[in-house]
Amino acid sequence: MIEGSSGSRFMSWSKTLNSGRGRRTWSGVGSLGIAGLAVMAFSPMWLRIVLALAALLVASAIAISSHRESLRIARVIEEKLWESADSESLRIVRILRAPGALNQHLFQAKLFHDERLAAEATALKDLGKWALGSEAIERIELFAERRRTDTIRIGDKTRFVPKIVAIERSAVGPVALFTAIPGATENTYDFASDVLEVSMRVQEIRVEQRPEDRANGLMRMTFVVHDPLQAPSGSTFFEAHAASTPLLLPLAITEEGGVYSLPVHHTLIVGATGSGKGGVIQSLLRQLAPWQRAGQVRLFGADPKRAELKGFEMSSLFDLVAFDVGTIAEMVESLVNDVLRPRQRSSGRSFTLSSENPLVVLVIDELSSLAQDRNFAKSGLSENLNLILSQGRSDGVYVIAASQVGHKEVLGGLRQHFANRIALRVDTAIEVDMILGAGALACGAKPHEIPVANDANSYRTAGIAYVRSDESPRLLRIRFPYTSDEDIQKLLQADPR
Repeated sequence: MIEGSSGSRFMSWSKTLNSGRGRRTWSGVGSLGIAGLAVMAFSPMWLRIVLALAALLVASAIAISSHRESLRIARVIEEKLWESADSESLRIVRILRAPGALNQHLFQAKLFHDERLAAEATALKDLGKWALGSEAIERIELFAERRRTDTIRIGDKTRFVPKIVAIERSAVGPVALFTAIPGATENTYDFASDVLEVSMRVQEIRVEQRPEDRANGLMRMTFVVHDPLQAPSGSTFFEAHAASTPLLLPLAITEEGGVYSLPVHHTLIVGATGSGKGGVIQSLLRQLAPWQRAGQVRLFGADPKRAELKGFEMSSLFDLVAFDVGTIAEMVESLVNDVLRPRQRSSGRSFTLSSENPLVVLVIDELSSLAQDRNFAKSGLSENLNLILSQGRSDGVYVIAASQVGHKEVLGGLRQHFANRIALRVDTAIEVDMILGAGALACGAKPHEIPVANDANSYRTAGIAYVRSDESPRLLRIRFPYTSDEDIQKLLQADPR
């Protein structure tokens, strides 16, 4: 991270002073100070003044020297951070480091406020001091505070624009942390990012505000130079990343180049047609298959459209695959009466996995289609599915469901029980928070902006998704490996019924 604030410089300075050389320097200064005080106590006034000035000069010299050293260390760190960066990243960093150029871009993007608003805020602050007291009001950060802004002169007016606090490096490009403009809405930043993409010639700018950023009054902008998720990975991913436990399944590549592992829990997968839902289900099955063969996992399938799970009716990988609502309802009722209820009577407070007590996973393709069937409630399927979702976790009975939509009107009360939520490409921004949870869109999740995958672009974006889990609420952008028809056939042939 490249720090730009006085607080960061102070931290660097403190580290320098706490080093061996710093301690020796200040130890010597302390001894001189004590001796100086003793001399001053028995000296005439003029000598006291001379000694005080000399002490001030010495202290200033030490402070300047330490400050220069901290700047030198910061420059070394900065050079190391960007020494292997590509030319496009360096171009953006140069703009971010140049306040004049950057402020022009921010002004064009309408991320500013003017003197009139600043004057009103000052008056409000004075009123607050009178009403609440100075100590209380000082804790309230008002947007008129110049220490949190930079300025740009436009005509005869001074505009206050966000101040850059730090520049970080990420796998996709530079990340700039700005002071937030209070009162600005999500639409303000979306508009600003669109303008900045054009004016700064960047292919994409992602805006997010993490909880820690919000607490510090900061906004984060990621300047995307290249997207490591554009190149799909194939079945070799599973050969390199086999699951070491059925409770944690390596499934995808993260934007930072790491591996995303899904903690087995109730999981909702939402994506429009062609977004790659089938690939996610097949990835899950491939990682669970060895554990099913070992007797530690039992799989049940529901596929009302006879699409993704159709071939598995002839595979021993699943205990049962059901297709019509009536048969699905009977299967789910059996899971409640023959698996969940007995386990609830005999189990303790947590689930212990064993061959005698295997993980039971119900895989549902097209949950939205199932939930909209007129017999969904009448058959008892809705009630029993809700029962498994609300009570199954502690007894090792889980639901993994895929749906084309995540609307509450479609999924009803089922949606709230899913601890893992995966959003592939969706049609509208409204669905983002519905699927991933409140604030997901503001935190940078934009599955509605993932381009449609088709033959023309070689399905370049199929399998790209955002994921959020109750166990780790931070949003991640990931890509699931491509699963070919040949891969599915191999899986089916490995477990014939």
